[in-house]
This record gives sequence, structure tokens and C-alpha cells, in this order.
Amino acid sequence: MRRRTIAIGAFLAVVIAALSLFFALNMTNPSTGGPVMILLVLLLVYILFYGLIVLATMLFGYAYHLIAPSHTPTTTTDDRSKRIMQKTLAVCAIVSAAPIMLISLNSIGRIDFIDVLLVATIEVVASAYVIRKM
Repeated sequence: MRRRTIAIGAFLAVVIAALSLFFALNMTNPSTGGPVMILLVLLLVYILFYGLIVLATMLFGYAYHLIAPSHTPTTTTDDRSKRIMQKTLAVCAIVSAAPIMLISLNSIGRIDFIDVLLVATIEVVASAYVIRKM
């Protein structure tokens, strides 16, 4: 996929998820929504964070190529750049799962420093695994 297509898709995902989350939180009561509503809110939060992290990653990459002009930006036509883009999107998906874990730990009333450290460790191990295996 082209970088522009990914950036536009991420931006649209952020806008749609933010609007849907806004309406879901303002029009329903969590006690009457049930498990389906909680799942919907967690899914929307995940999509929101995934889109924001993808956009931030792409903006960082663009800024890096502006600062270091000796490195020409690669297009996604060759196999190496496609693998790099797949790894980047997979790591973004893993990192965007951290807020969901922290929200769910907070909702059951169990969030300590050790829990945050455990979530960070899980994120580091999962990211390292994806980078190594892809």
C-alpha cells in the first residue's frame, strides 16, 4: 500500500472513531449498555489509538527524511520497503493495545506501578517478537 493511502486511512479512522466514541459515551449509560457497549467502547479506543500512533509514526518518518536528506525516502514498490511498512504497522498495532490493557486494569480497580511495568514489559516483548519474526 502507498504511504499516502495509509495516512489517509489512519486519519479517517481517527476521525470516525473519535466521533463514534463521543456519541457512544454521551448517548448511553455504561450500566445499561452491558458487555456489548463496553466492548464497543474498548474497540473504538483501540482504533483511535492505532490511528493516532500510525499518524505520529508517519509524521516522524516524514520529518526524519526532511532532516536527513542524504537518505532518500523509499517507495513501497520494492520488497524491503513493504516489509518495513508491514513491521511498522504491526508494531503500531501492538503499541496501541497498551491503553486498552491499562483501561481494563483501571476498570477493575487494580492498577499499580507493577501493573504498568508489566504492561510495558509485554509491549516490549511483543514488539521485539514481531520485529524479529517478520
